[in-house]
Parts: sequence; structure tokens; C-alpha cells
Amino acid sequence: MDGTDSVETMRRSANTAAAAQDVRSSTSGGLAVARRPLHIAFAGILTVIGALLGYRAAEWYLGYLSRSSSALSSLATGGWAASNLVAVTLLGTLLGFLLASVTFRQIVALVPRIENLPVEDKVAGMIGVVLGLIVAVLLQPLVKSIPTFGNALVVLAYVFGVTAGVLVMVSMKKELVGMFASGSSAATDEEVQALRDHEAKPKLLDTNVIIDGRILDIWNSGFIEGELLVPQFVLDELQTIADSADDLKRARGRRGLELLNRMKDEVANFGILRARDYAVPVDDVTGVDQKLIRLATGMEASLITNDYNLNRVADVQGIPVLNVNRLAISLKPVVIAGEEMTVNIIRPGRDPGQGVAYLDDGTMVVVEDGEPKVGRVVDVVVNSLHQTVAGKMIFAQLKDGANHEHRRGGSSR
Repeated sequence: MDGTDSVETMRRSANTAAAAQDVRSSTSGGLAVARRPLHIAFAGILTVIGALLGYRAAEWYLGYLSRSSSALSSLATGGWAASNLVAVTLLGTLLGFLLASVTFRQIVALVPRIENLPVEDKVAGMIGVVLGLIVAVLLQPLVKSIPTFGNALVVLAYVFGVTAGVLVMVSMKKELVGMFASGSSAATDEEVQALRDHEAKPKLLDTNVIIDGRILDIWNSGFIEGELLVPQFVLDELQTIADSADDLKRARGRRGLELLNRMKDEVANFGILRARDYAVPVDDVTGVDQKLIRLATGMEASLITNDYNLNRVADVQGIPVLNVNRLAISLKPVVIAGEEMTVNIIRPGRDPGQGVAYLDDGTMVVVEDGEPKVGRVVDVVVNSLHQTVAGKMIFAQLKDGANHEHRRGGSSR
């Protein structure tokens, strides 16, 4: 029996891992394919540059030895010189390849942050790059004339010019928006902020709302705009739940993974947010909720959840939250005192004589003197409405005492 249980556990874990891998690969496969040629080209270019720099460094070193004393000048020729040339060239090649790998990963991680920048920041940055290059070109003849360090200072002049240009232009982005605004009057700060507020922010999903499952129906109804993103640590937690030994937890985790697979097919703006794409580091934060708070703050994103505690913490920190439970409560039909309705009393109430019924949306209806009508469909009149933390509760009484009662088929008697 133990062997059979172990095999079953391994099989379930493999199925769960495969489902999670399907979600990961389907949401990032195309992106990885698109990056691979760029990575190869970038690594090849920097590797060649590293080899050329290594070769030039070896030539400079051998030239320095040939101009030195007679004892050292003999090392600049023969087999030792050739070995030195090859070794330094290979060292430059290796350093160029390593630098390419590190630099490309940093560039890839920077792309989502640039994409999330406001339009005015992007425009100001481009103008700053152009102005910085112009200043560096004008300074190049003067800087290059400095002996010994001229070439190195030219590179520094370009780096400094571009950096300073970007910083200055970004700090003046509001003035730039005003200068290039269409019409006779420049855009005010309030108008710029209003435009930014109307942009659809990316939405981060937490584990609870994925397991809940209603988020897909809400998206299909058109009430949500922007990207729906699932951070990698949320997907990892979901897979851990799906691998749980507890049957209920395992079923909930698998339902969440199945929902993600449906969302990748039905939601065009759905994606898995990889760790390398995080706008801010979250490794120093413990707990999925705290990581979501950190990531939402860094991305200026909204949270979609049905977790009450996460909702409260996000509210305190000024993070927009879309709570599915709040939405469900808001969409329940409004009833007023004196309104008539037909309900099915299913059980006795807490107090003597009371009967309890439920509306289609789950709202509890407490019917006075309804206990004798348990199991029957009756007409009731609303007395009052009570709002609780869990939702709305309706108090009603039987219409005309007990004269209006319905059969299961719907006919009155």
C-alpha cells in the first residue's frame, strides 16, 4: 500500500509540475525565442571586441618590453611573445563573452521598467540622449588633445554627456510637455496627471484570486483593462499548494493552475512575470503578500485579490486594489422594505419560529414565522435590510400571513 501511495504521489507531483511548466512555457516561450538571436548577436559582437582589445593590449605590452632594457627586450620576440599574444587575446575574448552575458541580462531586466515609464519620461530621455551626444561631439577635439589619456577621456565625455542630458531633460519633462502640447495653451500639471491616471495600470494577481476562479469571468465581461500579470513567486506558491498532501488544498491548487492555462488561451494581455523582469528586487522580502506589495509599489501596478488582510495592507500603502469579494457584494440586487419576493425556505433559523432562505446570489433571507414552511416556496415581504461584513442579510415576513405558498412547479395554492 505504501508503495502504491508513493507512486501516486509522484505521479500527481509530475502532473502538477507539468501543468505549471505549461503555464510558464506558453507565456514566455515566444519571448525567449525572440531574445535568443539578439543574445547570440550581442554576445558575438562583444566577444569579438574583447578579442580585439586583448590583442591590442598584448601588442602594447610587447612593444613596451621591446623598448625596455636589453634583458626585457628579448622577451618581446620568439615563442614567449607569441604565447603572450595568444593568452592575452583569449583572456580578452573570455572577458568580452562574460561581459556580454551579464550586460544582456541587465538590459532584458531593464526593458519592462522602460515600458512602464510614462510617455513624457520616454520622450524627455530621448531628447536628453540626443543633446548629450551633441555636447560630447563638440567636446571631443578638446578632450582628445590631452596627452596619454585623450582616447579614454573621449569615452568618458560621451558617457557623461548622455547621462547628464537624460537627467536634465527628465527633470524638465513637465516643461517639455508644455512646449510641445498641441493648441494655444500648454498642458497644465492637472491635465498631465489626469492623462496618467486614465492609463490602464498592470494588474498583479495573488494566489487566492487565482484559486477563486472568478477573475476570468470578470475579465471576459470587460470590467478590467490592462495587463494581467502573475509573478513567478505566486506561481511557485500555487504549485506548492497543488503538490500538498491535503486533498482539499491539492484540488484548490490544481484548479488554480487550470485557470491559468485557460487565461493564457483566452486573455491576450495575460503573462507570467519572471524574476528577471521584476521592477524592484523582492528576494529580501519574506512572504508572498509582502512581495506583492513591494512589486506593485515598484511597478505602480494594481492588485487583484479577495484576501481581506492583503487588501487592508495595500490600502494603507496607497496601492490600488480590486477586490473580487467587494465587487460581488456590490453587484447583489438592491431590495427595499415593502418589496415582495418568492423564496424557498430551506431550514429553521436561529431564533424560534424563524425560517432561512437564500437568493440566487447567496444573500440570506430570514423569514419571521417561516419555520413551519421549511422545504416550501412562499411569497414574502421585505421588512428590513442589514449590511454585515460577510454581505447583506434580508429580514422578511410571510405575505398575508401564510396564504401565499407555491408548489415546486411554481403554481400557487
